[in-house]
Amino acid sequence: MVVPGGFRESFAADFGAEAYEALLRTLTEVPSPVSIRRHPTKLSPLTPGSIPWCPEGLLLPERPIFGADPLWHAGAYYVQEPASMAVARYLAAIDFAPVIALDLCAAPGGKSTLLRSHLPDDCLLVTNEPDKKRAKVLEENILRWGAEETLVTSALPAALRAAGVKADLILVDAPCSGEGMFRKEPEAVTGWSLDLVDRCAKTQREILREAWEMLTDGGLLIYSTCTYNRAENEAQLSFLRDDYGAEVIHLPELPQYGAEESDEERGLYRFFPHRTGSEGLTCFGVRKAGPRVSPEPVARGLAGRARAIPEELRDLAEEQLLSTPDGTGWRLLSLRGVALLRLLEQAEGIRILRAGVDLGSVKGRDFIPDVSWVLSATASNHLPYPRRAVTAAEAFALIGRQTIPSSGAKGYRVATYAGVPLTLIKDLGSRVNNLYPKGLALHDTRLTPSDMPHILDNQ
Repeated sequence: MVVPGGFRESFAADFGAEAYEALLRTLTEVPSPVSIRRHPTKLSPLTPGSIPWCPEGLLLPERPIFGADPLWHAGAYYVQEPASMAVARYLAAIDFAPVIALDLCAAPGGKSTLLRSHLPDDCLLVTNEPDKKRAKVLEENILRWGAEETLVTSALPAALRAAGVKADLILVDAPCSGEGMFRKEPEAVTGWSLDLVDRCAKTQREILREAWEMLTDGGLLIYSTCTYNRAENEAQLSFLRDDYGAEVIHLPELPQYGAEESDEERGLYRFFPHRTGSEGLTCFGVRKAGPRVSPEPVARGLAGRARAIPEELRDLAEEQLLSTPDGTGWRLLSLRGVALLRLLEQAEGIRILRAGVDLGSVKGRDFIPDVSWVLSATASNHLPYPRRAVTAAEAFALIGRQTIPSSGAKGYRVATYAGVPLTLIKDLGSRVNNLYPKGLALHDTRLTPSDMPHILDNQ
């Protein structure tokens, strides 16, 4: 590997020449790890994992074709680099249950799905990505994961702050110079420069200012980057501590796993590839001083719950059923979620891509269920339709939006693979309509069922 000019000197100045040589050997001689994080509900109970700081994490011996796996499409697991899973450790270190969590720079969704799995079920998660194209990927991954009680938005942090958004847990997985991704992403190597480090540090500072304004007293802010240098890490922690009185949260277990605690800012931890067998990550957590303040939004304009509820939805909590303004669509979202949704709808510069779980819509006398309901983590247990277990070949056909043979029984069916809900089908007796969304489908016609990995066969 040819490292960028200036990186060696910068890294060695911060961490020493010996650490640089150890890092370089790992980057050039050891392949990037391949790992997944399993869904704790869809695959419950889980067998022990192989990533010590994340029980759901699992290292794989090689990289399969994930897109050919129906279980990946079903949200049974998320492909995520090992060190990134460590941020969930902060949730165990706080003495309160978050009410509203905000992931400010969330795409492609790895840390948002991680948070969703570790947050209380009734905690509202706002997962936001400023970049419109990346926000679409975020929305798709949130859908696959089956994240409930979740809003997906695309906005600048300043727009969310101006709208009055408040949260008692905020994650800033900040845009950075990408030093920790040199092995995995060649473009990170070619794009790195000292000027990029400076520009990223300034952007991070701006994001942190906005985040701090939105964080309620007593709340937790988690900061992470996939880079090593002190300007993008120690300097940001020092800024929050000196300017805002932030209280650092310590995770003494992380050094036991190989992470290195900063000698300059205690409570800041680095995952170096040569020490943790991961890609590079730096993280810290801080608490905003003061007694806890609830971030509950003011409930305004909650009309839409009084309409006649379709029979198919009777098994769901009535207080969480929300109809669209025209009365045809239905979604599952708490009063807290609706209150914040209304706040965002009235604000400028905020795109709302997804709100809660889309359950379906009414067309004439018929209720047409949505695949979002099938993929949901727990609401899928209340689907009023029979399940149909499909074979591997049938599951592969379904994720490619192909049809499968009729079972002879007419009506909607929840197609399951390996026990995990995959999609909706409508059996007409003579044929089967596949309702798997086009935007989520496998489009590579070169792939066949023989390309399907079986990484969860013994999970």
